[in-house]
Amino acid sequence: MKIKFKHICYLLTTVLILLVNQPMFAQKLQNRELNPYPTNFEIKHKVIFEKNQPFLIIAVPAYNYKLSLRVYTDYPKKASMIWMSEPEFKDSITHLVHKIALDISLREFAVDIRIVNSNNKVLFSDINYVKSSDPTTQIYLSDIDGMPLLENYLKSDQLFKINHNSDSVLKFFVKYFKDEMIPAPPPSSQNSGFINASKLSHDRLFTLNRGRELKLSEEGLYYIQLNSEDGNGFFVNYFGEDYPVMNRVEDLILATRYITTKDEYNRMTDAVSPKKALDEYWLARNKNEVEAKRLISLYYNRMKECNRLFSYAKEGWKTDQGMIYTIFGAPDIVRKFPDRLVWYYSHDAGRYPVEFVFVNYSGQFVLDRSSDLKEPWNAQIIKWRFGKLNK
Repeated sequence: MKIKFKHICYLLTTVLILLVNQPMFAQKLQNRELNPYPTNFEIKHKVIFEKNQPFLIIAVPAYNYKLSLRVYTDYPKKASMIWMSEPEFKDSITHLVHKIALDISLREFAVDIRIVNSNNKVLFSDINYVKSSDPTTQIYLSDIDGMPLLENYLKSDQLFKINHNSDSVLKFFVKYFKDEMIPAPPPSSQNSGFINASKLSHDRLFTLNRGRELKLSEEGLYYIQLNSEDGNGFFVNYFGEDYPVMNRVEDLILATRYITTKDEYNRMTDAVSPKKALDEYWLARNKNEVEAKRLISLYYNRMKECNRLFSYAKEGWKTDQGMIYTIFGAPDIVRKFPDRLVWYYSHDAGRYPVEFVFVNYSGQFVLDRSSDLKEPWNAQIIKWRFGKLNK
């Protein structure tokens, strides 16, 4: 009887901690709450510089909406806002890319981006911290007509050009890496998910002249630099014709690495029929075939979203952000700072309330790993392994 009473007290204490801590976390994050990953509303954007003039490149779906732009020198202080614009794009019939000049002369600033529908509901909100010295704003890709590209994962038949902010840059050095990058290590690992291209052994090094029309003929990672000895550059990649969708059995098996034991993973890779072994693995998560299919769909659809949202130095699902997004889903609250990104997950879906911090290293958002993240991570993995994910 005493044991039961102790257990009840422990459970009540845990629930109280969750209920008390969750609003405290949320309150801290509320001031900079963003909505950069809306459901069924795909937005991509980036800022580039052309001859020191900043431009916002933004892709939006066919929809009647209002785009609200605010530029700050010290976001989110209202007194630091120096420019605003609310262009409207109506009656779009295709997924369009817009190029909008930001009428400012600054080289470092923040752009607040919001998309509002006809009922003044905010469908999308994000903040873009910009430095003209960053390779990701200096170097950019464009189609053959000169329109900047938002994706850095391309198809084999897609023609493109490499551009630079400065007219004096006429040549680029490109390092090609054929070997696949490994998935992100767990949140409590002492290893980092950072890809340091200057320390990787490249398969090939070649130069390209500015203005040349190009195609990526080989799958892999391409690192574009102004100087082959410099540590700064811009990643471009070709991950196959179906990407961001994952169809190849070997990729689908590798993608289970976040939730499999070493033995389970090896049994699938060593099986005579890997596809059959993969199906058996997922069916073992839930004996109900309908529920097992739902779990498979949830897992790989999240990875597709990760590929679309987070691809840069490797496939999106292999990044630190991709790992967390796959296992936990979209964050409940997002906030951004010039040097880091914070995702907060509440206990609403039966999770531990947990906060993940991603530090920005030259365009790569690397998880701030800690032993404190082990417990919420393991709890969520157990849900995947026992097929208990509700959404």
